[in-house]
Amino acid sequence: MQPDLAYIDEDGKLHDDGLHDEMLNNPEADRWSRKLAFDAAIRAGVDAATARRLYGDDLATGNEA
Repeated sequence: MQPDLAYIDEDGKLHDDGLHDEMLNNPEADRWSRKLAFDAAIRAGVDAATARRLYGDDLATGNEA
């Protein structure tokens, strides 16, 4: 039995694209994920300006080195 949001294409392959739509359309989760990546980049030695350019200006706290 397949999930409701999955479908079988013309080649008989199961696709579950629809299962991810709700997860991907979540601005709060997106910001949280970007903040984790931003913080990890700073800890790894990436300068704050580069980290902001990569992950977004809205993530900087002002405490970056």
